[in-house]
Amino acid sequence: MPATPRPVRAGRPPLRTARPAPRAGRSGSPAARLRGSPRRPAAPHADRRQRWSGALRTAALAVALLTGTTACTGLDRASAAGLADEALVSEAADRIAAAGALTWTTTYRLAGGATARVARSQTPPRVAYTWPSGSLISTSEALIRCAGAGDEAVCTATSPGGDESVPASTGLVTPAAILDMLEAAAVDPGTAVVPRETTIAGRYASCLRFDGGTGFEVCVTVEGTVAAFTGTVDGAQVEMLLTDYRVGSDEADFTVAPEARLDDRRPS
Repeated sequence: MPATPRPVRAGRPPLRTARPAPRAGRSGSPAARLRGSPRRPAAPHADRRQRWSGALRTAALAVALLTGTTACTGLDRASAAGLADEALVSEAADRIAAAGALTWTTTYRLAGGATARVARSQTPPRVAYTWPSGSLISTSEALIRCAGAGDEAVCTATSPGGDESVPASTGLVTPAAILDMLEAAAVDPGTAVVPRETTIAGRYASCLRFDGGTGFEVCVTVEGTVAAFTGTVDGAQVEMLLTDYRVGSDEADFTVAPEARLDDRRPS
C-alpha cells in the first residue's frame, strides 16, 4: 500500500436549539445544563497506537526466530507475508484513530438506501451519529440517545463518558468498533488480508478485505475517514458507503431538536 499523507469553541454550545419560550422549572436544573459547555480535551490515541506497535514488534520477532531456525521454505515466505499484513492493518488503524482529532462531517448510504450522518468537532471535542430512527450525541456535558426523529423523538441524557456504541441494527458502525475489529483480525492466524485501492465519493481510499474468521471489508480515506464498510456486526449485516465528506461541522448536529422530548437522567 503506498504511503499517503495524513492532514494534519470556547463558550457553552447549546445542546438544544433556541425555543420560542423557555420551559417552566427551576434555573440551573439538569435540563438547563444541557445547553452545553466546552468539552474536556479528548483522550489521545497513544494507548491504541502503542498496542499496534507492540503487535508489530511481536510479529517481527516471530518472523526473525522462524527464519533464523528454518531453511528458506514456504514457511518463511508465509511468515513474511503475515508481517506485511500486520503493517497494512496497522496503517489503516492509525489513519482511523488520527481522524478522531479532526473536524469533519460525513454522509453515508446504508443498506436499503437510507441515509446516515456522522459529525465530529474539536472545538470543543464532541461527536454525533444520526440515522433514520434515532441519534447519539456525545459531549462533555452529557451522552444523549434519541429514538425517533422530529417531534416524535424521545431523548435520554445520561452522564458523559458512558457507552458511545451505536447498535449495529441502525446500519451504522462506529470507527471505534472498526478499530476493535481490526485489532482482532490482526492477531487471528486464520484471517487473510486482501488489499485494494479505489475511489469513493471522489476520494482516494485504501481497502482491506478480511477473509476467514469474521470476514469484513473496510475502506479508509487519506484523512482516516471510514469510506465504506461491509460485514456482520453483533449478528447484523452492515453496509455503509460514503457519499459525502466535508471539513467542518454544524452546531445542529450536536443539539437536541426543540420539539423532542428530553428525559434528563443525570445526577442533580
